[in-house]
Amino acid sequence: MRLNQNSVPAGPTVTFGSLTRLVVSTNTGTGIKR
Repeated sequence: MRLNQNSVPAGPTVTFGSLTRLVVSTNTGTGIKR
């Protein structure tokens, strides 16, 4: 567990996670559609 590293960039980490989720969701949707 990297609590220290996660604690420092808490904001960016959450935003990056959300963005990654969105991208993955979009990619999955596009893949299924195509």
